[in-house]
Amino acid sequence: MTDGATRKVAHVAEEYYDSDAADRFYATIWGGEDIHIGIYESPSEPIQRASRRTVERLAQVLSPEPGARILDLGAGYGGAARYLVDAYDCRVDCLNISEV
Repeated sequence: MTDGATRKVAHVAEEYYDSDAADRFYATIWGGEDIHIGIYESPSEPIQRASRRTVERLAQVLSPEPGARILDLGAGYGGAARYLVDAYDCRVDCLNISEV
């Protein structure tokens, strides 16, 4: 991808994630905490629980030591970061394309 094409894609993504419509969508559908695909245990399970399970399972694989520093790229609302800080006593820096 050329630099111009990369900037265009980044601009479109930034506009989307900065929009009120995207914010309302993620707050309504995903609960505004963990905004990614979930690991479901049943077809009727709420998306919020399945999404949190994804965070928990990834954290188990990562298993950070207390005081570890983690960079969460595309952190969304920071749900995974807050979970890691609370459960593993580590430091998490979050980075998003969106200023919102």
